[in-house]
Amino acid sequence: MLFPVVKWKINFITSTSINYRIRHIKISDLKYKDYLEVDLSGLSYKKILKNFGNYSTEFIEKAKKSNLQQIRIKFPYKWKSFPEILRKINYSSGLIFVEKNIAKTHPLLKQPIELKNMSILKNLLKKQQALHYKFNTNFFEETDKFDLDSYLKELQTNHRKNKGITYGIYEKTKLIAFIGLEISEYGIYINELFTDDKFRGRGLGKILMQAGFNYTFELNFKKIWTTLAAQNESALHFYQACGFKPISKLFYINLV
Repeated sequence: MLFPVVKWKINFITSTSINYRIRHIKISDLKYKDYLEVDLSGLSYKKILKNFGNYSTEFIEKAKKSNLQQIRIKFPYKWKSFPEILRKINYSSGLIFVEKNIAKTHPLLKQPIELKNMSILKNLLKKQQALHYKFNTNFFEETDKFDLDSYLKELQTNHRKNKGITYGIYEKTKLIAFIGLEISEYGIYINELFTDDKFRGRGLGKILMQAGFNYTFELNFKKIWTTLAAQNESALHFYQACGFKPISKLFYINLV
């Protein structure tokens, strides 16, 4: 979900400007809902490498003054040596951002069904959340602590306001796979994509992804994107096979 943020800037002595944002998320599968977000995208790698050590403690001080429990740093995927710098000061790998440009519609082998009642997603979302928590127990919330009912209610409201859509695939009367899509300022965001364990290997994820591509094209957006757990290598391979490119990484540190 996308929520309003408070923005401010701190300038490097080298005139490089870093964007800080205090982000408050009401409903999420992430463990900490209030955190300091630092976005290094678009900045000079050489200047960041030269000056980052001088400012790492400043991130922590700024977060603590605002009573925030976590700091998240987003940086370009191609910055190969930067993750090791972050690990040395106790940051951990959290997410990978991937995106794909859309310039045409994609033929479907099977047309997924648009889902109207979001409560039908509950069992699959529980399974998906358990998978997220398995990959990273510090970054994602435990399944029984995730406010799933509020999440589904919020999702239902967004769909009624035409801010997104969810497609599903059934096996007889059972929902076995689905994709949730949201309209964001950057393009169409894949909020959820999940296939039940027993039905994997049938290409259902690619069918749902093609529906996502078409939805993006029909709404005149040029980009579809998502995030995935950095430890989920199979998901990264799947997205790359669908034509997505890794753009950014996100590392985090917990302050409590």
